[in-house]
Amino acid sequence: NSWLVGNPFAAPVDLSSDSVSFSGITNGFYVWDPNLTGATVNSPGAYTAFDRSNWNLGPVSGGTSKHLQSGQAFFVKTNNASASITFKEGAKTTSSNNNTNISGTQNGATDIFNIKLNAVQSNGDKTNVDGVRAKFGSYSAAVDVDDITKVAGSIESISLLRSTANLVVEARPFIATTDTLYLKMANMVAGANYEFFVNPINFDASVSDCKLIDNFLNTETSINLNTNNNIAFSVTSVAGSSAANRFKVVFTAGAPLPIGKLSISAAKQNNVVSVNWVASSETGVSSYQVEKSATGSNFTSMHEAAAKNGGLTNSYTATDKTPNAVNYYRIKATNNNGTIQYSAVVKVVMNDKNNGGVSVYPNPVVGSSFNVQLSNLAIGAGTLKLYNAAGQLVFAEPITNAGNNSSLTIETNKTLAAGAYKLTITDAKGNVFTETLIKK
Repeated sequence: NSWLVGNPFAAPVDLSSDSVSFSGITNGFYVWDPNLTGATVNSPGAYTAFDRSNWNLGPVSGGTSKHLQSGQAFFVKTNNASASITFKEGAKTTSSNNNTNISGTQNGATDIFNIKLNAVQSNGDKTNVDGVRAKFGSYSAAVDVDDITKVAGSIESISLLRSTANLVVEARPFIATTDTLYLKMANMVAGANYEFFVNPINFDASVSDCKLIDNFLNTETSINLNTNNNIAFSVTSVAGSSAANRFKVVFTAGAPLPIGKLSISAAKQNNVVSVNWVASSETGVSSYQVEKSATGSNFTSMHEAAAKNGGLTNSYTATDKTPNAVNYYRIKATNNNGTIQYSAVVKVVMNDKNNGGVSVYPNPVVGSSFNVQLSNLAIGAGTLKLYNAAGQLVFAEPITNAGNNSSLTIETNKTLAAGAYKLTITDAKGNVFTETLIKK
């Protein structure tokens, strides 16, 4: 469902302020920008999108800002029946600046790939028509709440196509080997000249190559991931020139780290958190960093350890002596040649008052791995079992609960069919806990 929400005050408001609260609202919202114009004279404008999980990146296209002007409105999408947006007096601002800058280095390790579509006039002037954004990080490969769908308009537009979804912001897992962004064009004008303005942010040596593939001209254009790129193209009346699938972006990762498997677990122990990780078949690794976040994004380094190597299965541990109320951890492994690998993300809640239980996240599960939060189970060795809807055992694995509130990453090493599963965990004292796991 979509809502049209207006500014309730006779003054600008800062939508990123703590005085504006969102409940049951997805990350994407849409603002009409009359300054978005295409190759045709007197274009009516178009919607631009914001990703409120990171206001500082600015809009995906156009020159609007997070400051909603008096009398201005925006669209949002809800994800539950009790959705609400609350504005408090503190949200008011004196700012009326409609310009924003999307370049610069992000905090954390998420890689950002911005593409703006510009129309190039005969005198060389450029006008922004539309834009899209891809985020590579600790996200699902499926379309979910971290993705923002495209709002169609009447002028030229681009979107990112995943399955049947047209997205203006696409959140994807980190690039492991190769990855492709499928651009979709619409309403292109024959005889017009255009340009892709590409703004990569925060990419490192883990991604070694990036190319724009033009299926119409059968060309490949290299994209420098360390600076902005301007790539010109034209649309003619020739079939294929304005095809929706004319362009795609292909990424190639650096050589993978020689680690057979990198697993992580974390557990609350009194007032600290113990973070543990295991690297199998470890060789050629330079170092590890334990990265921490209070939100599940924007990770910062907490601890560094030299790799032991030797082609063996090696174990490591680190202690977070100043945990937050909610904590997310992951391991960053750096190879001798500079390539990088990340573990899954685990979560530890310090003030969990549950008497005992298990929970799965993310749920629904995508892929062959998932995380399990253990709340106040007996410390020590236990077992995990997964049953399908017919009651058949499809997966079993011994586990170890290291603390009063711990988190484990489970690798099933098999493709589970979509549907509902019963997860049971037996702790060290024989207590049995169950949870429903949904596989997409």
